[in-house]
Amino acid sequence: MAVLCGPTGNKFLFSNEGKKVALWWPASVTALMGPSLITKSGEEGRVEKKAFAGFFSPDTLMRCVATMDEVTRGHLLSRWAGTHQT
Repeated sequence: MAVLCGPTGNKFLFSNEGKKVALWWPASVTALMGPSLITKSGEEGRVEKKAFAGFFSPDTLMRCVATMDEVTRGHLLSRWAGTHQT
């Protein structure tokens, strides 16, 4: 197992899948996630991840940040306000 941090580590990890890095998930993660995009490997996983890459590009995410922030804050205020215990 290796721990990679930061953009450089992520780029290395995700650009070398199937070359220098083998994707593997523990049985508990596979059972929890089911047959999802995250747990797929090989050619099938590569093709599907590439198809979704445009949805998760930095430009696309930057356009969504304000909405994600607003929705998250609304959820926290409506569901979690006053539940903090020290």
